[in-house]
Amino acid sequence: MARFLTLASGSSGNCAFLGTARRGILIDAGISATAILRSLQEQQIPPEAVQAIFITHEHSDHIKGLNVLVKRLNVPVLGTPGTIRALCSQPLPASARLTELRGPVEVGELEVESFRLPHDSAECCGYRVTFPGGTRIGMATDMGYISPETARMLRGCELVCIESNYDLRMLEMGSYPYSLKLRVKGPNGHLSNSDCASFLPELIRSGTTRLVLGHLSKNNNHPQLARDTALRSLSSAGMTVGVDYILEVAPRDIPGRMMIL
Repeated sequence: MARFLTLASGSSGNCAFLGTARRGILIDAGISATAILRSLQEQQIPPEAVQAIFITHEHSDHIKGLNVLVKRLNVPVLGTPGTIRALCSQPLPASARLTELRGPVEVGELEVESFRLPHDSAECCGYRVTFPGGTRIGMATDMGYISPETARMLRGCELVCIESNYDLRMLEMGSYPYSLKLRVKGPNGHLSNSDCASFLPELIRSGTTRLVLGHLSKNNNHPQLARDTALRSLSSAGMTVGVDYILEVAPRDIPGRMMIL
C-alpha cells in the first residue's frame, strides 16, 4: 500500500516521505537530518528504506538538511536540470550523486515524474509518484498559480498535497515589506488559500479522495483558516468532507499523520 507522510511543511522547512512498507523516497530535505531520521524511525521507517532524495528547488527551507542527510544515507539526489545546477553551488559532500531529471525515473517500485512550477527559483518542480497497482500521489507547493501543466499532473491522483500558503487579507494587513508582499502574491510566489481552494473541487471530480494542504505561512495564515477556506469551496461544489474526501492540514514543524492508501 502507498504511504505518504509530511515530516515538516512550511517556510521553516519542508520534507515528505512517499513509499511502501519496504522502501520509498524523500521529497526535499529542508529540516535537519537528525529530525528527518528521527521522525522516520518513529513511524518504523528505517534509514535504509530511503532510496533517493528528490528536491523541488534550491531555497533553504527545502535543502538545509541535505548536506548531512546525503552523508548519512548515501543515496542519489535528483531534481530538474536548473535545480541540480543550483545545488552545485551548495556545500554538499564530494560524494553527493546529483542527477538531472530528464523524464520519468524508476526508484525501486515507484515511478517519479516532475512538472514545472511557477516560482522564483532556478527551476522549481512538483512531483507525481506512481505506486505498484497504479495508485498516484501528487505534490505541488511553492507556486504562484496553478498552471495547466500542474492541473494536468495532479488530476486523477488519489492523494494530493498542495500549497495553501497565505490568506490574502492577513498578508496585506501584515508586517511584511511591500516588496515582499508583492513577491508572495505574484505569479512566481506562493498560492493563496482562496486560489488553492478554488481548484480542489476539480481534483475531487477527477478521483482524488485525500487532500493535504501544505506549506502554510507562519505569519500570513493559520491552519484553521486554510482548512475553512477549502471546506467552503468544496461544500459549495456539493462535496462533503468524510464522505467524498478526507482533508488534512500538514503541520509546519512536526510530522503529520501517516496516510495509507
